Amino acid sequence: MKITRDTTDVLELVQGNVSGLIVGAILLLAGPALVVATWVLKSPYLWIAGLVVIGIGALVLLLHRRITLRLDKGSRGLVILRQGLIGQAKTEPIEFARVKEVIIEETRRTTGSGDQQREQSSYQLIFHLTDGQMEAIDVTPAVSASVNVLGEGRFRQGNALMVLGNKIAAFIGVPFSDRRPPTFGQVVDGIRSVLSGTPPAGEKPRK
Repeated sequence: MKITRDTTDVLELVQGNVSGLIVGAILLLAGPALVVATWVLKSPYLWIAGLVVIGIGALVLLLHRRITLRLDKGSRGLVILRQGLIGQAKTEPIEFARVKEVIIEETRRTTGSGDQQREQSSYQLIFHLTDGQMEAIDVTPAVSASVNVLGEGRFRQGNALMVLGNKIAAFIGVPFSDRRPPTFGQVVDGIRSVLSGTPPAGEKPRK
């Protein structure tokens, strides 16, 4: 998600996978080329491959979504607009007074094993409302869907989103929460505290 407008009264952000649109367009162009090559090379397999490529390209384009978040201090509200190649959906304006908290939540999923192990992180921008409802936007960076478990990419992208979430919360005037799974070090500290009966670092002992 990137900021497209930042003034005293208006903060506008957009989440969209431009690379996905490019890939979809390339596949749609490559598919017909394979079909034409069928007649030249007289290979039925190219004809089938061309249809598959066209189908995948069309699916990528149809599933693409562009999300626009607009916060306006003049109207004291925010609007979420979700746009696709087919139709668009716009939420009813949410008054700032209804927003209790802004949250960036990270979830992780590990795939593979051994040296091929990869950890996929996804992020949600959540508006926690005073009536208990949650309005969420997927803000996972498109270019870093999978990073090495020991790499720094996940932490950089996560920290950038935390800064963005804090900015949105400050614009509305509500608290900001950063929710991430515990790190390896925190897990180890937790196990040690259970075994030793002492609280983890930063926590007060229970009376």
